[in-house]
Amino acid sequence: MKNVRKAICAAMAATLLLGAGVAGAGCYGPFRLSKRLHKWNGRVSEDRWAKEIIFFTLCAVGVYPVCLTIDALVFNSIEFWTGNNPLEGNDKEKSEAPRKLSNGDEVIALAPSPEGNAVTIERSRAGSPAGSVRIESCGDLAVATDSSGRTLYTATPTPEGGRIVTDASGRTVAVYSAAELQGRLGVGK
Repeated sequence: MKNVRKAICAAMAATLLLGAGVAGAGCYGPFRLSKRLHKWNGRVSEDRWAKEIIFFTLCAVGVYPVCLTIDALVFNSIEFWTGNNPLEGNDKEKSEAPRKLSNGDEVIALAPSPEGNAVTIERSRAGSPAGSVRIESCGDLAVATDSSGRTLYTATPTPEGGRIVTDASGRTVAVYSAAELQGRLGVGK
């Protein structure tokens, strides 16, 4: 019982210290890395459904949370204390999304296909491959596959202009109406 109590107290103390560190770091800022990733996601394909499945996959594999964490704890804090953000650069740099995102020993690399209809997301931990996902626009479909070519997710259109995202077994994991997609992605405007 004492060990459980100690573990709970230690967890609470760590949470308070982390919260104080984040609050004290002055990390409110422009979140440029996250914005660049979002902007890249919006331009990765002309197919709005491909953009959605890419967004869904980037969230599921943790790319967006890693970007937000790096922004909050590193880049925004640097900008707060120095007045300069390491992600600022010339207009060309500002318009391009990063190709690699890292958090400690974990690296996520984004590689668009030359044709512009697919992106490969490769994850590595401590220099060793930890998995990859390829998201490809196939007409009206957007398909996410693993490194062996197995389908992970598929996004298909509904007659009303929405999208249904299903997993490999055909189970629906998300349904978006046309209005939700328009509001979320700014499509159809």
